[in-house]
Amino acid sequence: MPVEIGLREQVEGGAGLARTSTASVSPAAEAASLFETRLSQTIESYDSNAEIYAERFQFVDLGEDRRRFLQHLPKSTGLVLDAGCGPGRDLGFFMRDGFPAIGLDKSAELLRIARSAGHAVVHGDLRELPFESGSFAGIWACASLVHLPNAELACALAEFKRVLRPGGSLFVSVRHGCGIEERFDPSGHRRWFYLYTAPEIRRLLLESGFVDIDAEVQPGAAHGTWINAHARSAGNRDIADAC
Repeated sequence: MPVEIGLREQVEGGAGLARTSTASVSPAAEAASLFETRLSQTIESYDSNAEIYAERFQFVDLGEDRRRFLQHLPKSTGLVLDAGCGPGRDLGFFMRDGFPAIGLDKSAELLRIARSAGHAVVHGDLRELPFESGSFAGIWACASLVHLPNAELACALAEFKRVLRPGGSLFVSVRHGCGIEERFDPSGHRRWFYLYTAPEIRRLLLESGFVDIDAEVQPGAAHGTWINAHARSAGNRDIADAC
């Protein structure tokens, strides 16, 4: 049965007239421009190596975290969003276990692979999800927030909170450490990774409206050290209890 979910109407304004300015660019604007350049380079890397990437990680399975995530869904039949689904590996696990899911990713080539496997997927940005508020019972963001620095990750978490139902289940995994890591793929394209500590992730989740936060530093299923975090979208009762 195909998965159906309402998409937010996307309204684009006219191009307007370009304005010129002699004012100097602010440090914040320079940082934002640098990040967008790095993100574009990262997506280009995934698009150029989609088949290699899909084959390399096809058997990685965060089974214990996935079972915990699914057990905490508000309803067992609720729709799951695989935020940053890549070629659809985890969408396959959700399908196998009987949980309807839809995937979203910014890499068109990775989405092509996911579609070819029969998965329902949408092209989009984690910081501006094209879904109606309260659409999902759970969001699974496995190794997808790793390309976002602090402020952009906070934007993505705010969007996760918006599209989750009250009490909705959330799983996120990010690389553990400090600073920025630059990698080159076999074809010479760059990918950029932003590293986090567990206290940083707990704080970002709490500030974004999540409760029951459990963020632990653990060995990666494939490589490296990761922070695997489970949380729940705060509802009215949680807000009342906090007052």
